[in-house]
Amino acid sequence: MSVRAKIIAITPFLCVIAYLLIGYISGVWFPTLSIFLAIPFVSILFNKPLKYIYPLLCIIIYIVLGFAWCWHPTWIIFLTIPIYFILIS
Repeated sequence: MSVRAKIIAITPFLCVIAYLLIGYISGVWFPTLSIFLAIPFVSILFNKPLKYIYPLLCIIIYIVLGFAWCWHPTWIIFLTIPIYFILIS
């Protein structure tokens, strides 16, 4: 098993540990869920399938805009994902 595969395999466990530690210590549970974005991020960074970076960016933008501004109109960002895959295929 390569080092890349080991890092990808251990990322979910590290995210769960970090989530539980931060949640129990600070009592902040909901915003800490963003730690789990590290799982697909690490996989994409080590495997480098460039076509999957756009959906991940859409999720990150949605979460950031949702916390900072409003959740309702930002769901439209997800409608651009099928358009993106139609254009690149």
